[in-house]
Amino acid sequence: MSLTTSFHPRVNNARPGLLPARRFDILGPLRMMAFIAVAALGAQQLALALQSPGQAIRGNLSKAAAAASALPFTATPAEVQEAIEPYFSGFDATVDARGFPASAAVTLHGLDRTSCVDAIALARRIEGRAVVSLAGFSSPQDCGEQNDMTWRIMP
Repeated sequence: MSLTTSFHPRVNNARPGLLPARRFDILGPLRMMAFIAVAALGAQQLALALQSPGQAIRGNLSKAAAAASALPFTATPAEVQEAIEPYFSGFDATVDARGFPASAAVTLHGLDRTSCVDAIALARRIEGRAVVSLAGFSSPQDCGEQNDMTWRIMP
């Protein structure tokens, strides 16, 4: 028996170092960010869907009051109406801006009794940079089957 050794050099394509080379995969983080964005949007829509009518009205009135107080004192009634009206797109609403800059009025038409009672409880008066006050409707007994409720926004 003959002993022979043959020399076959090992092929090593790896870079020198302790750890193997890694490729960065951008798809994993992008998928995770997309999932987080969709989950956040879904949670926001769920929270909006679970709001009571009074909470929705209060939120819209607060945003409209902030928009009204950001307007210059020289704003025309049409400009005030353009600034306030989009916050009430889901309602049958009328904006009267003739009294601006002292006040503007928002009337929500055809609110049912449940929405009226909820609005009295949650959106009767809102104080902040601008004050929002409900005209009339001092108690839930004032609510009928169909109600036209008017709030004054005083920037």
